[in-house]
Amino acid sequence: MKLSDSQNFLVNKELVKSIVDKAKFNNDLSMLEIGAGKGIITDELMKKYNVTALELDNNLYNDLLKKYSDKNITLLNEDILDYNFDKDYNVFSNIPFNITTSILTKLLKDNHIYDIYLIMQYEPFLRFSTNNELYLTYKYLLFKPFYEMNLEYKFKPVDFNPKPNARIILASFIRKNKPDISFNDINLYLDFISYLFSKKSKLLFEKIDKLFSDKQKEIIKKALKVEDDHLFASLTYEQIIYLFNTFNKYANDRSKKVVLSYFNQKEKEDNNPHKNFSNKNNW
Repeated sequence: MKLSDSQNFLVNKELVKSIVDKAKFNNDLSMLEIGAGKGIITDELMKKYNVTALELDNNLYNDLLKKYSDKNITLLNEDILDYNFDKDYNVFSNIPFNITTSILTKLLKDNHIYDIYLIMQYEPFLRFSTNNELYLTYKYLLFKPFYEMNLEYKFKPVDFNPKPNARIILASFIRKNKPDISFNDINLYLDFISYLFSKKSKLLFEKIDKLFSDKQKEIIKKALKVEDDHLFASLTYEQIIYLFNTFNKYANDRSKKVVLSYFNQKEKEDNNPHKNFSNKNNW
């Protein structure tokens, strides 16, 4: 199967213009487009931004080279999952739906990426953008300190060719001017959260036992107003942020080495890059 066979292309130019116009970026960085396809979004982006467009499919890439031979655009025949960002970007893309989670995770954790607008499946957006009514979810906690996440537009299946067997939205991920945790600490934070979710115990103090001294744990109990048997799943978002800030500020290097690389390990365990989240295409 050709790569292009796994892509769903927008077909209405007026719709594309309206959603590109809808995007509000907090800066004037260069624009990165992932999976430029036939260029219907690229055409609109180029009217406003300095564009770098990635397209992995060789046939589509060669068609784009011909189409934009006399235009000021950077075209790259590269896979976004292997791409090393060379400068700061905003992002506007209709991404391949079969690798939605992998792409979004890569973008959100990279210090070169700022404001993001993605045409993507609805179900993975929910994993990142909202917490469960009863407990905080893993994906939500990973990036909530750094981004405001919103649903901007709901598409219809007829907006694409071929029609997708899933609900598709335009989602925004706007990097916070004042994040709840410094973006400089994102790697340690991702490892910290992944470590906590990797521990099988349901009790908070069993999960953090190797991360804090006994004295530090007593301080945490008083600050959070919890007891030894407090459930990790009962913590609020604000309490999670407090835990990390305490860990970041007071834990010794040995404790910080305990959580090292847990994010990459958990992503490998949890992520099926070709997972289809839903075959429901109606709202």
